Amino acid sequence: MVARLYTNRAACHLKLRNLYKSLDDSSKALELMKPEVDENAKLRLKSHMRRATAFCELELYVEALQDYEAALKIEPKNEALKEDAKKIRKVIQSNNDDDDET
Repeated sequence: MVARLYTNRAACHLKLRNLYKSLDDSSKALELMKPEVDENAKLRLKSHMRRATAFCELELYVEALQDYEAALKIEPKNEALKEDAKKIRKVIQSNNDDDDET
């Protein structure tokens, strides 16, 4: 499956800190996994998480949160995902509070 290759390459790019390339490959993998079906759920979850990680590293927290929420739709009982999404919400809120003070 070609989507798996893009997902794996996205992981490699993350390790090498090629964050924009990781974003591109994760996005391409997700595009290739249409329609969203149970058979590709695990790979979609990985792609969303890799893209979310790259977004976080780039401090694009709103975009990262969107991927976390997409991942939670796939695995709604995943406590680690819930906790990470909660942390990102706090960062976003903190950034918004800082903007309000200036």
